[in-house]
Amino acid sequence: SSVKAILRDAYSSNPDLGWSGYFPKDISSSQDLGIRPYSKPQPHEGIPDSSFTISGTGFSGNSVASITFGSVTLDDVIVDASGIWSETFLVPKTVGGLHTVTATDSDTPLDAPTQTFTVEPTATIDRSRGNVGTMIAVSGEGFGPSEDVSIKIDGAVILNRTASPIGTLPTSFFAIPALPSGLYTIAIGNSITKHFTITPTFTVSPTSGPSGTAVSVSGTGLTRSATADLTIAGFLIQSITTTDQGSLSSSVQIPQIAGGTHAITASGLGSSQTTFKITPTLSADRSNTSPGATVVMAGTGFGANETNIKINFGNETVQTGIV
Repeated sequence: SSVKAILRDAYSSNPDLGWSGYFPKDISSSQDLGIRPYSKPQPHEGIPDSSFTISGTGFSGNSVASITFGSVTLDDVIVDASGIWSETFLVPKTVGGLHTVTATDSDTPLDAPTQTFTVEPTATIDRSRGNVGTMIAVSGEGFGPSEDVSIKIDGAVILNRTASPIGTLPTSFFAIPALPSGLYTIAIGNSITKHFTITPTFTVSPTSGPSGTAVSVSGTGLTRSATADLTIAGFLIQSITTTDQGSLSSSVQIPQIAGGTHAITASGLGSSQTTFKITPTLSADRSNTSPGATVVMAGTGFGANETNIKINFGNETVQTGIV
């Protein structure tokens, strides 16, 4: 009876000692005392492939304990001579939710109390930065069996997928929608959040040509509903206005300016700058004439104050000049 009392008192003050409330009702000094084996996982929750440790006491010395995680059998563990063991495992790839963890050995007449472990969902995206239209790959595991999973950015659903019967979210793709630049939260399911930074874009097409060339100007991830002056080399081309999603699309004409590569800027729209190269052109006032006649030549797109400009007729230099 005194042994029974000592064990009960020890367990009530520190249940991690390993005794779990099995005491015969009618115990005497000559009667064997039954000690129930005890096992405990730490931590009690985690995502698939994360590590957790199970420790046990009260098992048969020098035995082999079998560990199960839900319906999955983990590796056996070796129990030392004192009936104690500890082993670290990876959380199996299985459905999310509560799972039972059991530890048994064939030599111990009493089963260890069943413990529980909560499998939590996890997901990944393959990048955290990009512009509007960037394709993102998303995948995950640890969801409920055949769970419907919504993927949202800025609170708006952009993709719906269904997890597999074992809780895996197959790799899927979605494009970043038209939004102003900045940091956004991507919500995957009910509890997972990732962050994505939308960067601005500002382009012209084509990127080179003579003065007078018509070019298409486009941009994404810019300030929403903003009006800005579009300039090249300090010359105003025209005013442009972005949409409420921070996008713009316009067609403009390159003005008469000196040749070379020049910055095209949309003031007030963040990092809204690109370049355009002015190429030179040469024209004559006639396409045919008689020998000795005077032909007037004109050019545009040469460098400002450019010197040593030569006009060749065949292999002969017929004129040199300055802009």
